[in-house]
Amino acid sequence: MANLSSRKIDKTLKFVMDELVRYHELSQNIESIKSAIKNDGWLYEIPLEGNRKKIIGKAAHKRLAQLSETVVSSEPKLVGRVRNSDFLEVLKVEFGKLLLKGCEYDDKEFIDHCIEVTCRDKLVSKNYYIPCLAPNFRGMTKFSIGPVTFYDKKVFLERHGPEISKEGSVTLEEFEAKYDVQNWIAHVRISGFCEPKAQERAYLSVRMAIAAIKSRLRLQDSKWLGTSKQMMPKLLEFFMSSSSASDEKESIFFSWHKQFILNAENDVVMHLLSDGSRDWFILFGSFLAKVINEGRWRFLEQKLITAMIWLDIGNSPASDAERTVAFSNCLEALYVSSDKGIKQQIVKNSKVILEFSGWKSDLNGKVGEFYSKRGSLVHGEDMPLGEDIANSTYLGKYLTDVSIEGFFYFAAWLLEKHSLAKTKEHDRPFNGPNSFTKALSTELPLFIQERKKLQKNIKSI
Repeated sequence: MANLSSRKIDKTLKFVMDELVRYHELSQNIESIKSAIKNDGWLYEIPLEGNRKKIIGKAAHKRLAQLSETVVSSEPKLVGRVRNSDFLEVLKVEFGKLLLKGCEYDDKEFIDHCIEVTCRDKLVSKNYYIPCLAPNFRGMTKFSIGPVTFYDKKVFLERHGPEISKEGSVTLEEFEAKYDVQNWIAHVRISGFCEPKAQERAYLSVRMAIAAIKSRLRLQDSKWLGTSKQMMPKLLEFFMSSSSASDEKESIFFSWHKQFILNAENDVVMHLLSDGSRDWFILFGSFLAKVINEGRWRFLEQKLITAMIWLDIGNSPASDAERTVAFSNCLEALYVSSDKGIKQQIVKNSKVILEFSGWKSDLNGKVGEFYSKRGSLVHGEDMPLGEDIANSTYLGKYLTDVSIEGFFYFAAWLLEKHSLAKTKEHDRPFNGPNSFTKALSTELPLFIQERKKLQKNIKSI
């Protein structure tokens, strides 16, 4: 807790204690307590055993909340794992116990005790099962991308249906009706987070695994895939239209395009089983397994996860204008390290990866053109329904799919290189904007050279 001193803890707890005394005295007179509520705002409480409580004011509550926020943001055991409200709840309960004991206490030891209680009572390790849409393949009932395992929904329900019914909150029939569109159940285990954050991590992990699949699919196929929390086909491309030109509705047609599950005979599915796709899923899965249960992500991990989120949004149901913005944000997350010259950074830093990894040479050099279209849309200079935006979306998907995969391979190569060389942690690449920029300018060309040499050797065999 580098940001927390004994003096700050002491000042906060003494202030709260003084407020407890003050409000106790005020509570002896109804008019005094009314006046205090009017001047100080709503009253807050310190819980005691036996459903009793002590009253404190808004100012004391605010001090405790600030102390809680400082602890949660600086304590390695808690950062990213619990909400401020979780620790604040423990802090108040344990402070109430101190009041009843009436004994002296050490400030730091008290906070350390609260941290341990929070870890014991608030952090969970749970298995999450998330209904989702992913490609079908005849005969396949299970596959994994890193820590996320997908089970065919029918097989899963045959095996676990009785357990679902035992929960009591929903019957098996209700479950099947609610998730009739989803065809897979994704399983992931999350450890060391409070319940809301654990659930958030579980959904993010499954979403990222599906996003990795989306990056290997055409947009018209990828947009249907996602978790049960994302937009599903039941809500999409559903509209009414009348055959009559007059106001009188002679007949109304309902339409719902339910072309969202990729079947066994589909060549797109076969592509997902290729060596190239398998290598990509293994690489991304190892990254996901590494970060899934980390409380705080490092600079590089934050950029990669952010890029994957934007790639997923671009590959989801949206207008072409929205997709264009999402794909451009993905490129920003990957290639930009400062606020100045964003377009120039993207063009420069993406050039090597696109020229080596891209398979459409006529598109590799159009990064600047694509980012300019994004700017025109965001700034209201272009109509968001223009006919040319579909072309920008097509270009954006190509650029991001190639960039995401290429950048992940580059990052894995570079981090392994410095790990083997036993480079000191603070000198390693990608640990901040400056080292990130340096890695792109000096190490990326070396990575491409090595990949070209490897390809040449493979072809000569």
